[in-house]
Amino acid sequence: MDAPYRLAAGLLALSLALTLAVAAPPPATAADVPAPVRGPWVRGAAEAGSTLTAEPGTWEPAGVRLTYQWLADGRRIVGATSRSYSIPAFDSGTRYTVRVTASADGQSATARAKPTRATVLIPGTAPFGNRLMPAVVGRPVVGARLEADAGEWSSPPRRYLYQWLADGSKIPDATGDVFVPTSDQVGREIAVQVIARSDDGSMSRTSAATAPVTTTTPPPGGDGEVAVLDDPRLTAGPRVGRTLRVETGRIEPASAAASVQWLLDGSPLPGADGPTYTPRRRDVGGSLAARVTYTHPDREPATRTTAAALVRTRATVRARVAEAAARSARLRIRVTAPGVRPVPGRVLVRRHDGGRLARARLVEGRTVVVLRGLRAGRHSLRVVYPGSPLVVRDREVVRVVVRR
Repeated sequence: MDAPYRLAAGLLALSLALTLAVAAPPPATAADVPAPVRGPWVRGAAEAGSTLTAEPGTWEPAGVRLTYQWLADGRRIVGATSRSYSIPAFDSGTRYTVRVTASADGQSATARAKPTRATVLIPGTAPFGNRLMPAVVGRPVVGARLEADAGEWSSPPRRYLYQWLADGSKIPDATGDVFVPTSDQVGREIAVQVIARSDDGSMSRTSAATAPVTTTTPPPGGDGEVAVLDDPRLTAGPRVGRTLRVETGRIEPASAAASVQWLLDGSPLPGADGPTYTPRRRDVGGSLAARVTYTHPDREPATRTTAAALVRTRATVRARVAEAAARSARLRIRVTAPGVRPVPGRVLVRRHDGGRLARARLVEGRTVVVLRGLRAGRHSLRVVYPGSPLVVRDREVVRVVVRR
């Protein structure tokens, strides 16, 4: 090949090589994949009703896009994908964490924050919650007046909202505290959903359903369904280990039979179909009620449901003197309660005259209290657990001998 042709071919090859070198993208490097310089962490108190906030940490390269996923005890919380998360009211014993994902230029990386400590309930500062479930007052008859009993709440609500339901479905425009059934509701069970709002938060609870709506109310002693003159009620507040009885009320005719089905959160409890029921550990935090059905061979049956009430458990306080020295003493305190583990909140140590000596927060149901400035001699001290929305208060007397 002549020299001019060889020179031209060489120049063409060099030009192509330079073009490819400029056009080709640079190879991916480790620096292109997002990486945490400082990992994420969770800010906020691990207490029921409080809000946790994800601090994403520091990432390289700058400008990465961040997404969040909250987890409870290692399991993904559906829909909890914002930077903050509100712990549910009455939550106890759950550990929360957040997973942060950083993305940039098609690359992504994930880091997880250290879990919080187990959530607790703080007596005296408990989150807003329901103590006694709402109820429907009145007879489910077309044209009769039904009223919503809003129930009882842990702090006075500043506003109530209502939504009436028929067989669980919303009744259009039925949003007042009174509802009058029409022919559209005949044969359907009526309930009311109450939303209570206070300065401490808001919460929704739904009453137990009535018997199916009928068109007429039979007079006592007449034909039709059994007449219930007094609605049934529970003899006491539900508490773990304490047997409850349902009073079925007066009926007409008096010879009608009454059968009972106990309900937890509106659902029948298997095997709980007698006049008494003893709440168990797993019932704590649920709403207990009893549905009574009245039957007579010459009448139509009638059904009534008691007002629902929150199942609570009782605390047991155990305190012992770990050390007694000059003008001081150290107490080891443990609080337990069936169905709640660990027991949340604080304990108080008081003198026999009621004066407070110390207050300490429980950690995993335990604490150590150091008392200083005690006079020499014998002291009778009361260790008090003041209770929480789910746990009934308890106290124990401990005797301490302080040296000079």
